Amino acid sequence: VEGNDEITDIAASIRYFIDEIDRRQIDLADNERRFRDLVEGSIQGIIIHRDFRPLYANEAFLQMLGSSLDRALRVRSVLDFIAEDSRPLVEDNYRHIVATGLPSERRRLRARRLDGSERWIELTSRRIDWKGETAVQSIVVDVTREVEAEAALRRSRDAAEQALRELKETQAS
Repeated sequence: VEGNDEITDIAASIRYFIDEIDRRQIDLADNERRFRDLVEGSIQGIIIHRDFRPLYANEAFLQMLGSSLDRALRVRSVLDFIAEDSRPLVEDNYRHIVATGLPSERRRLRARRLDGSERWIELTSRRIDWKGETAVQSIVVDVTREVEAEAALRRSRDAAEQALRELKETQAS
């Protein structure tokens, strides 16, 4: 619309707002794409949950769990993946994160895959806004190999210390 009257000004304003809405939608789509690329491409497991009900999980988390996305999102509670003795700590941690907004410290926990096998994980969580409501994003790293290597190292050290004690006893006798 061309001209120098009130209707032309209104049309120009409407065109400006439509262009601005289009620009913001494009920016939002770009941000969402970047988020998905970052989260889906992460080698660390990521799960987003509210009151321990899973809302989202990336591929790395699903591989650790040994599950498909559909199956993982149908579980009653993400606590089902945590060993029984660690659940009270995780529940307290969740309440603290939601109440204060402060991220959790990294915690090493025993976890369970859907097939029942045990893993060791390091868990770090923080409060986020997910679709307009408070949720918790947890970063999960499988540290089973490290824990097993530490245990083997401790056993080797204990065996070496025992052998040294026996050698000293033999020398003394």
